[in-house]
Amino acid sequence: MNSSNTTERHAWRVALVCAVVSVGFMLLPSPVRSALRATTIDLLRPGHIAVDTIAQSSSALQNQSPPAAESANELRQQVEELQLKLRREQLQQATIREELKQTRENGVAPFVAQSSRPLLLRDLLEARVLGRERDLDRFASILVDLGTAGGAVKEAFVVYGTEPVLDQGSAAGVATGQPVYAGRCVLGRIVRTGRWTSAVQLITNPKYSSRAQLLRETEEGVQFGAEGILRGLGNGKCELTGLPYTEPVNIGDTVYTGGRSARFPAPMYYGRVTSAKLQAGQRWQIEVEPHLDADRIQTVSVLRESLNTTRVLGQ
Repeated sequence: MNSSNTTERHAWRVALVCAVVSVGFMLLPSPVRSALRATTIDLLRPGHIAVDTIAQSSSALQNQSPPAAESANELRQQVEELQLKLRREQLQQATIREELKQTRENGVAPFVAQSSRPLLLRDLLEARVLGRERDLDRFASILVDLGTAGGAVKEAFVVYGTEPVLDQGSAAGVATGQPVYAGRCVLGRIVRTGRWTSAVQLITNPKYSSRAQLLRETEEGVQFGAEGILRGLGNGKCELTGLPYTEPVNIGDTVYTGGRSARFPAPMYYGRVTSAKLQAGQRWQIEVEPHLDADRIQTVSVLRESLNTTRVLGQ
């Protein structure tokens, strides 16, 4: 029952009470009627005030506009932040369990290891997404510089494909094959570079493939599962292949980068499993929905690597 019907019902009740009281007044002697009139009015006044208040509140609610777009955006942002916090906690739990597992299997070294300087140094370079290559024809003459050593022309870089173009290139140390992230999520990798710009091969591109690993819920908590190969399907989705048929896979499992090593020690997020079917021949058919919407991304980070000059120069 809505607020307007409730208000009308209260109004009719008050009107009925007033009518009954009025008839009763007419049957009373004049002196008594005069004495009770003031008292009755005082007693009924709170009811009138209450009805007026309810009516005003109902009118205000009815006239209230729907939630503004800002409120919807704020709610969406809060949901995304909660999801991000949950993934961080799950990843932290799985990482701790993995470290404990390795410690149990390998044991603890009896001696204290001496710290050393790494050979490769890694850093993240911020880059802005200029748009898709197909949309940047008019900027070819000022944005792209491939050089002419191999017979390349400036326009070739822009009209080659439909990949997102970044505003950082070889002049900033960007090179082919470098991973591209948005926060903790994988967007793709650098597929071509110019002097001032570079193109990103998205993880949904059919030519993209990389090692990936499941993160799933178990009775013992969140744990890493088996590793496989993540490939783009070209339809905005990915597939995860190469997992043993004995490996449990469930819809909702999350997928992170695999093959962790000294170069890539931190797992990065791909997306979640939306379909998992065990096919004939005892193989999994797993579909993965990427977390990132490439068309919404405006700023990314490119993971660069360089030699540690303090080691190379013998300092």
